[in-house]
Amino acid sequence: MPKKLTYEEIENKLKKLSQAAVERKTIEEAYRNIVENSTMGMHFYELQDNDRLVFIGANPAADKLLGIDNQAYIGKTIE
Repeated sequence: MPKKLTYEEIENKLKKLSQAAVERKTIEEAYRNIVENSTMGMHFYELQDNDRLVFIGANPAADKLLGIDNQAYIGKTIE
């Protein structure tokens, strides 16, 4: 039978989870900022369960370098 946690142990675990969530959000925001402000064009894809590679987006530099709006291709597959 698992040990019952005390109120303090539960509180500590919740604090750690909350801190981890804040750290993750900070890292995600930093990454997004780098991608959005990069002068290097980037396309992003997602490999789906059925082995289909689906275009999910691009950064502004990709639009500028290619002279197109990449949003028109979101959801399209590479074949």
